[in-house]
Amino acid sequence: MQRKFLNRLGITVVVLVVVGVSFLSIRLIAQARQDQRIPIDGQTVPLIKHAQLLGAANGDQQLNLSIGLHPRNQQELENLLRNLYDPRSLMYHHFLTPQEFADEFGPTPEQQQRVAAYLRQQGLTVTGIAPNGLLIDANATIAQAETTFQVTINNYQLGSHTFYANAGAPTIPSSFSSLIASIGGLDNSVKLHPLLHRLNPEGGKPGLGKRSSHAQPNAQSGFKPADLVAAYDSGPLQQAGVLGNNQTVAVFELDGYQSSDITQYLQTYNLGSPSISNVLVDGFNGSAGQGAIEVELDIEVVAAMAPKATQIVYEG
Repeated sequence: MQRKFLNRLGITVVVLVVVGVSFLSIRLIAQARQDQRIPIDGQTVPLIKHAQLLGAANGDQQLNLSIGLHPRNQQELENLLRNLYDPRSLMYHHFLTPQEFADEFGPTPEQQQRVAAYLRQQGLTVTGIAPNGLLIDANATIAQAETTFQVTINNYQLGSHTFYANAGAPTIPSSFSSLIASIGGLDNSVKLHPLLHRLNPEGGKPGLGKRSSHAQPNAQSGFKPADLVAAYDSGPLQQAGVLGNNQTVAVFELDGYQSSDITQYLQTYNLGSPSISNVLVDGFNGSAGQGAIEVELDIEVVAAMAPKATQIVYEG
């Protein structure tokens, strides 16, 4: 009797141990799956295939990162976009307000904070979250970015151009793959630069002047105000005195600009001194970055076409 009891007790203990090990194995497998890394497609720079590797980038160098999040209700969003531009749809040109878009398609506050908390856990400094929740800005050193996204960032050279870039696709924990869509700021491979040469100032009335020809071989200039006026056939308007008086033009830009460049442009082409004011959006500090040339181009084109118009530049 006692032997049977001991045998049953032993079997019970073995069963409990086996069950316990099974539960532990399942838990470990689930944890391992959760900790698996998922690469983010489209986040490597094609230039590195043709560039010379110079070595590892400085780990202390600061990066300004933008973490892109997936919108919610993706299928509904695609349907809405089709209907907005379908004249047969009841939703044709019934555009959403920014708040309506954020409420319907933006990541929830909980999802935003989950990603932000993960970034902070990795040592990154979260500097802002876009109102629609689709972008989270963060500062990090190259070393922190390499650890967080398990990627190597190197220095490269292509011709006379040197840049840093990630050698492979950044990865994220699989538990965040449904939230994080992109990581911007891991490279500086693209640097915008003007293909222009300094031109001699031209006199004459604002916005007018002798149109230069660009038909000559190897012409070394861009478009002057007179070229733009001719291209859009607005010369008769300017000659009639329609120069943007008492009009305001607002432009929205994703970078800052050098005001000295605008001043030089206005002085070079005798465009006067139009009122140009800046409005900083979403905590942007107004500093000029890689996209400054595009911002300046927009301001200069407005000044060329309507030199008397007031300009408001929204920078974010």
